[in-house]
Amino acid sequence: MLGAAFNRTTLLSHPEQPTTEPGEFYRTELTNHYAKAMHEATEDGKAYGFAFDDVADFASYVQDTAPTGLRLTLTAF
Repeated sequence: MLGAAFNRTTLLSHPEQPTTEPGEFYRTELTNHYAKAMHEATEDGKAYGFAFDDVADFASYVQDTAPTGLRLTLTAF
């Protein structure tokens, strides 16, 4: 959470972490401009712009926190 707060520049302005409002991210001059550009370039605002970008579900991968099964299909190369 602290890594995300540092990268999103929300640690000083929001004492409770994680900050879940993307409109509050990257609002200061000293911020992770690369991650900001990555998030602005995606349709849903989700991207993996830094190592802790999955905090508060802002990464671009798909996850299921309550799976009920798994199917693995392997095909010949």
